[in-house]
Amino acid sequence: MLAALLLGKAAQANERGVALLLDEDSRIDDGLLPGTLPARDLVTILGNLIDNAVDAAQGSDGARVTVTARTDQGRELLLRVEDTGPGVDPAAADAVFARGWSTKTAAAGWGWRWCARRCTGAAARWR
Repeated sequence: MLAALLLGKAAQANERGVALLLDEDSRIDDGLLPGTLPARDLVTILGNLIDNAVDAAQGSDGARVTVTARTDQGRELLLRVEDTGPGVDPAAADAVFARGWSTKTAAAGWGWRWCARRCTGAAARWR
């Protein structure tokens, strides 16, 4: 399921001039996902993070998004999405999870909040 998501997102990123790379440390085998996070939520969370990273990286020098996804035998899940975009203003770091916060249009601002709320129940750490 994640392979299909990553292939689709890589094609979308490529169309926008952004390289989507999978870190060589990534490894998620079927059946090893933490039971506290349904697969549909994982796809939504990772898809949202990749979409935001592609938006941020587009137009940057060497536009790139690197995804790391791995599990520790189903106990812990690490998702890391890094991009070559400008980053979030450190003064806004706490606000990014607030309802409606966005650097985009007024209709945006729900994805990170939803992801954080869903992952909080799964003992997530956001950085």
